[in-house]
Amino acid sequence: MPRLVGTLAAFSGAIAAPGALAAELQPTVTSDGGGGEGMSLRAAVAAAAANPGYDAITLPAGERFVLTDCDAGPLSVPRGDTLVVYGGGASVVQACPGMPVFSVSGVGYLRRVTLTSAGGAPAPLVRTDGLLWMRDATLTGSPGAGVECQECAELVAINSHVVANAGGGVVARSSARRTFVVLRGTEVAGNRSDGPGAGVSAELAHPESAVWIEDSSVTTNVTGGPASDGGGMDVAAPSLDVVRSRVSGNVAGAEERPGSGGGISFRAPGAGVARASVASSVVSGNAASFAGGGIQVTGNAQLALIESTVASNTAAAQGGGVAMQTTPGGTLLVDGSTLTGNAAGQGSGGGAISLLGASPTSAVVRSTVVGNRAGRGGGIDAGDQSGLALQRSTLVRNASPRGANVAVSGTASVATLADIVAEPLDGPSCLVAPGATLTSGGYSVFGDASCAPSATDRVVGGDVGVAPLGGPDAVPGRLPAIAAVSPTSAAVGIVPGALCVGMRDQAGRSREGERCAAGAVEPTP
Repeated sequence: MPRLVGTLAAFSGAIAAPGALAAELQPTVTSDGGGGEGMSLRAAVAAAAANPGYDAITLPAGERFVLTDCDAGPLSVPRGDTLVVYGGGASVVQACPGMPVFSVSGVGYLRRVTLTSAGGAPAPLVRTDGLLWMRDATLTGSPGAGVECQECAELVAINSHVVANAGGGVVARSSARRTFVVLRGTEVAGNRSDGPGAGVSAELAHPESAVWIEDSSVTTNVTGGPASDGGGMDVAAPSLDVVRSRVSGNVAGAEERPGSGGGISFRAPGAGVARASVASSVVSGNAASFAGGGIQVTGNAQLALIESTVASNTAAAQGGGVAMQTTPGGTLLVDGSTLTGNAAGQGSGGGAISLLGASPTSAVVRSTVVGNRAGRGGGIDAGDQSGLALQRSTLVRNASPRGANVAVSGTASVATLADIVAEPLDGPSCLVAPGATLTSGGYSVFGDASCAPSATDRVVGGDVGVAPLGGPDAVPGRLPAIAAVSPTSAAVGIVPGALCVGMRDQAGRSREGERCAAGAVEPTP
């Protein structure tokens, strides 16, 4: 994303440069036809289009402009033109059914303006195949999408609100053009869609395209049509980054219309490997009528879940928190994260994490998996040909009659090292089906002998000295809550110092010393 960051800075500077103006217009007539003295908004946009270059329109603060001239079409920014609209809190209403407020083929910049629709046939409030920036803007009440990009170059929303639209929030489709979709400090909430991705829906095929969501919230969006994946967002792109953001309360599908990825659904758009990162973020309270209550990843795609919280998500099938069903190129990395209170269906696996497909190199490191529930593998369920390295992590008090903390089936393999896998609920701590393998690299604490302990592991029935999750509710940008370890826990001092060099625990504390603890965190005095 470095090129995109540079573009953001350069364009911001251009917007602020008054010397670049070709025309500066101030419409005062709020009706579409105008008449009498003054200029209507439509006349101002037409005058700007007639002046090549960078034009600005300033709306009177708080005024309400209504577009009623359906024959004239939407307000248009033609290719080659740049138009800045300073709204000052004004609103623009499209009264013509099936018509956007703005159509942007050039460069459009909307600031402090609210766009809405009077209803009727669906259309996005803004349609662009150029470059669109929105700052402090609100897009709401559309019978279609809030904003739609078709082969656009950039779609950027900063400190904006895309809420309560009936055809999705942010929609981007690009098959040949490099496209960047950026949400920064933006709310995407309460949108509905009969297609995938009620909050954000992006299908970007160009290998340099990317979706970047930072310091934003994607909440209470619902899909319910024949294609219902991605209640919060459905992204098929080479790159997706979710940073310091909240994805909560979204729903994918219904009982009669199965949908996966209640919060996030991610997949590769083509033959190459696609990469998604969720960092310093919260994915919570989402629901899927099929797989992946919090996050679903499919195909040739990778997911890195870094210092994030995945909590209280539900799936009717596998993967209450995260569901991976990937090809050999697709992998999961969970690092410094907490997965808690997630639930998968009674007949399905992976309350916190479900690994299916043929990915051999997934890993869960210095992470906490606690209080999840499923029909199989209450914490983690690894099946098919998947492979998982479980290292320096804590899995406790997960529930399932078939592997409360870990279940391994098919020809899958799980290898443990310096973990706490204990205090199982409703069944044995681990379950290994014929043909699958569970091996220990040593220095772990297991709640029973079902987890294939080695000579350097400890088996401790009952309480292993891991406290309930502590700290305030999960907040984007903060470290996840951790389960503190008692200084008297059997996990303390089990790992030799050679394996502690350069290591930090989930709380960011150094693990170096003569010996260190198994599990996600070092004990606190």
